Amino acid sequence: MCPRVAENKEATSRWVSSVLKSLIQSNPKGKGKFFKNELQERYAVKVGSQTVYRAKRIVLENLKSNHAKAYAKIRKYGNVIRVMNPGSDVFVALNPNVVSVNPTFFRFYLSFKACKIGFKNSCRPLIGVDGCHLTGQFGGVLLSATALDEDSGIVPIALCIYESETTESWTWFLRLLRESLEWEEGRPICFISDRQKGGLAAISKERPEASNRYCFRHLIANFIATFKNHNINGKFWHAARVANCGCFDEAMAAIRSENAKAADWMMSEPVERWARHGFDPRIKSDHITNNMSECFNSCIKDERDKPVLQLLEHFRRRIMVRFCEKWEEVEKFKDSITPYAKEMLDTNEKEARKLQVIHGRGEWYEIVDKYGKKFLVSVADVMCDCGMWQMSGLPCMHAIAMFMYRREFAQDYVHWYYSKEAMKLTYNGTINPIPDESRAQTNDCSTSTVPPTHAIADVCSQMGSHPKP
Repeated sequence: MCPRVAENKEATSRWVSSVLKSLIQSNPKGKGKFFKNELQERYAVKVGSQTVYRAKRIVLENLKSNHAKAYAKIRKYGNVIRVMNPGSDVFVALNPNVVSVNPTFFRFYLSFKACKIGFKNSCRPLIGVDGCHLTGQFGGVLLSATALDEDSGIVPIALCIYESETTESWTWFLRLLRESLEWEEGRPICFISDRQKGGLAAISKERPEASNRYCFRHLIANFIATFKNHNINGKFWHAARVANCGCFDEAMAAIRSENAKAADWMMSEPVERWARHGFDPRIKSDHITNNMSECFNSCIKDERDKPVLQLLEHFRRRIMVRFCEKWEEVEKFKDSITPYAKEMLDTNEKEARKLQVIHGRGEWYEIVDKYGKKFLVSVADVMCDCGMWQMSGLPCMHAIAMFMYRREFAQDYVHWYYSKEAMKLTYNGTINPIPDESRAQTNDCSTSTVPPTHAIADVCSQMGSHPKP
């Protein structure tokens, strides 16, 4: 019997590129030895370095071609979105500094009508903005604007693809976002971000009337990088979470007694941007982290290396299905408030049963906890000393204790932002599908768009130097 031979002349570079295509695409800078070992482990086949090199070249050249073809069609794609989803905002900016036969892609902005109207009509006016890097052939950054619905789920408002995070590119995105929303003058609005480069300056320029919040998770990460002190983290989180000035001062005094420099470092940042007690109560959101943007980024993480049209189609399909599913979900609600609001009330009610209520004849009620600490609650002013009721729009444990004393339902005092009615308005719009490229009917007769000039690296640099024979 002949012994098995690992080397096989039929294992050409074309065959290797077909069986290792996905692996090479996900590891474009992988070493040849890595792919040779994978090939031997999967198929018990040995190939030379030259074969692996040529296989990588085939895969990456095809990948580059796919990315380039996607940018060539992006203006036509935007026109199809406008036709199938009237009222949606799509803008494709071309690079004025690049001279070529065909125009060069620069930036892309998209905001579906259903998303922007849903947010404007009924969501809390808090917008999370964040950017994540695209890892495809031509790089770039994807910036998103995301809000929270009445059940604390995410509502994407707009996204933008552009060259890099600069004040100018942020300003371009926020200007288009402002024009899309057509926000009424005097109506409160707030942005929460990770303090990205150029982002704060752009917000101040385009939305000078808006309040700003910093994601406290990123702020504390900067603190750790500066002080290398993990033991004091919990105390800072406590200080950021308390919703009244007195408790905040107590928390910071305790931190200062332990580490004055750490307290000074944190207080050097504007308190109203990271501490809950300093937030604008009209926003009706007590969020101190930008989790909404993190959730959005996690939804597209597997598409960040794909051609741009594949990424955009993934986004469109996800929110198209989400709007439909959420509408059907809301129709089944049995309460007048959302499940999230109901869950928060149930949690606070358990704690409210441990509190003592003292009342005379006026609108003010005195609530005493088991430690003897008292809080004043007013129905007429919709406020509690702890600050959480007016900050979040959901009755806190002290307010619920008062309602139990008055034999009233706390649910009747939940802010409209958490109602079934509001959530129906959020998801009232429809995002329509778009036809196949071969059947798309548009009036677009524009020339193809050349990919952006900010490519991550060319194929040869991704493959490394040519292997020696």
